Amino acid sequence: MTNGQGRWWRRHPGALAAMSGVLMTAGAGSALAGFVPWWLALVLGLSSGLLTAAGTALWERHAAGVARRAAWLNAVAEGPGPDDAAARGNSVLAALNPEERVVGFNRLRDGELRALLGWCQGTGPDARRVTLVSGAPGAGKTRLLVECADRLTRAETVHGWARRDREAAAVAAAVAWERPVVLFVDDADTRPALPALLADLAATDAEVRVVLAAREFGEWWARLRAGLPREAARELPPAADVVLGPLATTAQDQAQLFDQAGRYFARRFHTAPPAATLTPPHHPAQPLMLHAAAAVATVRGQTGQVTVDDGVRRLFADEESWWERSAAEAGLTLSRSALRSAIVAATVLGARDLDEAVALLGHFPGLPRHNPDAMRRLAEWLRESYPQRAGVWLDPHLPARLVERYVADQLAASPPLRAAVVAAALAPAP
Repeated sequence: MTNGQGRWWRRHPGALAAMSGVLMTAGAGSALAGFVPWWLALVLGLSSGLLTAAGTALWERHAAGVARRAAWLNAVAEGPGPDDAAARGNSVLAALNPEERVVGFNRLRDGELRALLGWCQGTGPDARRVTLVSGAPGAGKTRLLVECADRLTRAETVHGWARRDREAAAVAAAVAWERPVVLFVDDADTRPALPALLADLAATDAEVRVVLAAREFGEWWARLRAGLPREAARELPPAADVVLGPLATTAQDQAQLFDQAGRYFARRFHTAPPAATLTPPHHPAQPLMLHAAAAVATVRGQTGQVTVDDGVRRLFADEESWWERSAAEAGLTLSRSALRSAIVAATVLGARDLDEAVALLGHFPGLPRHNPDAMRRLAEWLRESYPQRAGVWLDPHLPARLVERYVADQLAASPPLRAAVVAAALAPAP
């Protein structure tokens, strides 16, 4: 989001009010003392009155601006992840988050970026205030939105990312700017409050535009549109306006993306670019998976041929080793399988506060459920290990496609873990 800097009396209206008081006192005192002619005292008095009125108006405007800013920050985040989006330590997994921008925006997506940016700035042919961006998991939807947001910042266009469960408030906060505003809603298909956002948007004629991103806009989108009032549904396109297909389909293009990502990660982790070469998969891999394989090859200093599947497997093997070291430093003596359970609990279910997190973890195997102090330290360790999504106490913000694959592997391999997830999901909130 951008904010302009006004003149000093707009930034410090209290100083203007103080100046008016000085002039009023000077005018009145001078007239009473006979130091100046009556007409000069009158001019000073009138000037002080005008300055007092202007100072009061500016002060009220300043207070309204502070309230508007507070409402905006309460409903809208600066990016798709946590308010503090920096990757924790040297976690390769966290470095793959799109807002980290480790890998530069790929020029092969320039066409989609121009179309989205033009719509956001009102220069495209589509006059509707809602546009849709879709693409397969790991295709780069969030990275496209991040790049679009960066360009809007340069253009000094107000924009932000609607916080989960604060979508309707985000519309109200955007309207309060009384100028063009762009709202981004990532993972739109997982937002229960999305209908409220769209209904509130239709109820205002403010210059607010909303970008919705999801893996697909199919049956769920048709049901949502059918359930909205007619005037709200009229604002909504029936299908995605921007569809992200595979970025590289040939073996040569995939190998090139792997090499490029390796150079970016070498700069991020202060090491040499990987000497490894990619063995392209039979089916084109999405950019996120290629980036993951390149990041692991870079950090490990691999040579020879590597595959995407092997890269993802090694990525989580390295993360698990890091969990063990980090947990031990926090005074937690837990097996790797126990730490896997804790990570699955955090990523699948999450928690609103520390007590809920402890209750959640109590359902999972291998954890010290009879040691309240250890369970609290475990919950706090989970929260500190990775960035958390904005406004949620425990909900690790990590690349969804990679985490989904890891969780699916763990659940498939462990019936007790599957049972724990079900039990924890059905348990009443503490």
